[in-house]
Amino acid sequence: MKKVDTNLLSRLESYLVSKVGASETVSAVPMSVWSAPEDFPDRELTLIMPKKYKNSSHYLICTWLIALSKKEIMWKEELRLIILQKCKENKYQSEWMTLFHLVKLDSLQLCLYILLESYMSADDIWGNVIKHINLIIDRNLVRFAMIQRKKPKEKVFRRGYNDKGSRRPAHVVPICLKPVVSSIPEKLDLSDLVKKKNRTLNFLYS
Repeated sequence: MKKVDTNLLSRLESYLVSKVGASETVSAVPMSVWSAPEDFPDRELTLIMPKKYKNSSHYLICTWLIALSKKEIMWKEELRLIILQKCKENKYQSEWMTLFHLVKLDSLQLCLYILLESYMSADDIWGNVIKHINLIIDRNLVRFAMIQRKKPKEKVFRRGYNDKGSRRPAHVVPICLKPVVSSIPEKLDLSDLVKKKNRTLNFLYS
């Protein structure tokens, strides 16, 4: 276990709290939700974030640190569910296991301590984590938004098979698939092998 500098830990926590706290867009919710939510029955409030963020443990760590830096952030629990699902999909390997432990905590200081103790250095935190946190906040990449609610698909009930008319007409069936006859027209070749072969081919090409 690495020894963690408590002064560094305090500086990181103070910086994140001040940076996220000064941003008005991080925890903002569309005004339509507060004014008249009943006017939007076909829309729902959901968490919007870039697709590459959802598939990257590093970006999700940065986003989780943002969520812990301000109490008023309303999308923290929804982000927690997304992170837990992604950790499961990636089988808790490498950084995903660290992220799995972080997402169960609600303390910013403790999360920073675990990152510094496990595999990140001070340069990693300032050069990568803080850099991407500033990018997320300044560009408002993670936010609540009102999106169109998806309509559920209605199940269509049918009786029997729905492949009527799919069999190929006899005149377009290849010659190789037509019944095999012997050299004597009056006498059919009733060999079991030939019947089985033609029956299979007719089924595949029909």
